[in-house]
Amino acid sequence: MKLNGKENIIERFKLPGEGQIIFILFFATLTYALSLNSGLTLGGDDANYVMLAEALIKGKGYTDFSGPVDMPHSTYPFAFPLILAPLVGIFGQNLLILKLVPLFLTVLALYILFLLLKEYVRGWHIPAIMVLTAASPLMLSYSTVILSDAPYLFFSLTTLLFLEKYKKQESSIDKYLFLTVLGMLLSYYTRFIGIALFACALLSLGFKRDIKKIFAVSVIFVPLLLPWIYRSHLVGGYTWLARFLSKDVFSAGSGMMNPLDFTERFFYNIIIYAGKVFPDTFFYPHLMSITRGDPVFIFKLIIGIFIFTLSFYGFILHIYKRINAIDLYIIPYFGICLAYPWHGTRFLYPILPFLFYYFIFGSESLIEKLNLFFSKKFDSRKILIFFLSIIIISSLVGDAILIFKAHWPPYSQEELSYIQANEWIKSNMLPRSEERRVGKECRSRWSPYH
Repeated sequence: MKLNGKENIIERFKLPGEGQIIFILFFATLTYALSLNSGLTLGGDDANYVMLAEALIKGKGYTDFSGPVDMPHSTYPFAFPLILAPLVGIFGQNLLILKLVPLFLTVLALYILFLLLKEYVRGWHIPAIMVLTAASPLMLSYSTVILSDAPYLFFSLTTLLFLEKYKKQESSIDKYLFLTVLGMLLSYYTRFIGIALFACALLSLGFKRDIKKIFAVSVIFVPLLLPWIYRSHLVGGYTWLARFLSKDVFSAGSGMMNPLDFTERFFYNIIIYAGKVFPDTFFYPHLMSITRGDPVFIFKLIIGIFIFTLSFYGFILHIYKRINAIDLYIIPYFGICLAYPWHGTRFLYPILPFLFYYFIFGSESLIEKLNLFFSKKFDSRKILIFFLSIIIISSLVGDAILIFKAHWPPYSQEELSYIQANEWIKSNMLPRSEERRVGKECRSRWSPYH
């Protein structure tokens, strides 16, 4: 469309074409690549994934071999270490090479997101969600760490896309049936919260009253869960499910949660997510250090309640107007988050694009309703673009901060002291054969026993 001889930019921006998507993916790839470094986190999860991959490639099975005795591993599912294993076999513990896996999967996930949004979303919302997601420092922070978050994001979005394709097929036995189930299995065996995708499939097909497809998905998916469940039962240990059901996650003998405990945890987590996690997620990492004792915490709380309320309003309104598989995925996924003993931005990361969408949808709908009560009409798109621009600018600043922190200095003085103390303990108190050593990087950043 042309207005006064000039192309209407807004109209052109309604649906992103190949050029715009390529630009977004190029921007994301370049930004994420700038944060690559050869370090590991001090948390230890990434070191554990590398060690499990090494155990697989050396034929030791799915075991922790860094301790005095090799022990079968029962905490993390095996999909991500299995992906890393060939690279570990070829390149050893070359962390830069290993970090290319989450980076590559993150960029692929963004493309899958675009294909998924085209199934459900129309107009300028698609480019807005794509830019917000690609520019988010939270996406950047997980794109180059050896954790299962980026693989799960890719597998879960791909599963939702295949599920939408499967719903449109007339036959219950179709290639999209097997692709959907494969996606669910890869998601589940990457992060156990992937079980939410199975619930999503049942709900989505249930709304269509397609009993044959429900049966087809269940009869393939459920039996393929049983081998891991049986192995976990044989191995024992403090499994993910045991932690989830435990009153105290740091004590295996604290007893099981009862319905009252879950209710208390559920409402506590709602408060935490609304007042802390949502603002931390939308304005990552700027608000992370602001805690309850800070004088400016009240402003963070107000921002969080504002974002959470509009997102929740958008979610409820979307369910009422045009419920789809994404909504039916959010229900079990976020329900598990609210019942989970931990909370944080990491748990919102896989659903971040959808949170942006609900926020936009809720805000736009609210402005339209307010217009009914005022003689002067508000332009919802201009207002939203203004607020979304603030988020994008905040994100770009956050990206720059994270890229800088990834290179200099990589560790604080306190962290360096911790690493040096671990090295001294290993050198002087815990002699090992070379077979049990898992590399200086991993051992330094996991614990004195690694």
